[in-house]
Amino acid sequence: MLIDRRIHNVETLGQIYGCAETLVSSDNPKLHITNFSTEPILINQGTVLSTAHTPSSTLDKSSPIKLQTLEAQVKTIQALLHPVTQYHHSEIKTIDDLSKRPVENDRPGEPEVEGGPKTAEVPPTETNLEEFWQNIDINEELDSIKINSLKNILQRNLNAFSINGNLGNYEQHVEIPLVPGTKPISIPPFNASPEKRAII
Repeated sequence: MLIDRRIHNVETLGQIYGCAETLVSSDNPKLHITNFSTEPILINQGTVLSTAHTPSSTLDKSSPIKLQTLEAQVKTIQALLHPVTQYHHSEIKTIDDLSKRPVENDRPGEPEVEGGPKTAEVPPTETNLEEFWQNIDINEELDSIKINSLKNILQRNLNAFSINGNLGNYEQHVEIPLVPGTKPISIPPFNASPEKRAII
């Protein structure tokens, strides 16, 4: 037998239960019921749970005409999906391969950006040596020996704090390969005034 799908909703008791569309064998005439409620339910004898049909008269039967129609539909769907499923795979193994690739505009439809990089950044604030020692906050609960030791450590490493605009110097040169024809860009990091960007 072919059993229809049906949901029962008993609002007064807050019960929701039902069965899915399924085939039931005459050798084992049992119907699975799903309880969607939070509590057990009681189904009285004689309650109509669903409607049964004879599969031979209800279900569709295959025929050569239907089979040809299904094959035509499958071919149509495959033809529509074929361009979508195609993809292009590219792989760069060395820097030389990268330099041979053509340069493309990463912002099509927009005018080319003029100027060098980082022109919109706020210039860093320099700190002189007197202000540095005034701004350093050392715990006053430490004894004089420990305070002097900390000051000696700071004194030996003043270059790490950009005193008087001194950012230090590292004797090393590194070459960064770029794609030939690449132009420098100048894009503001934030859509705000210099004062607001400093706060950000």
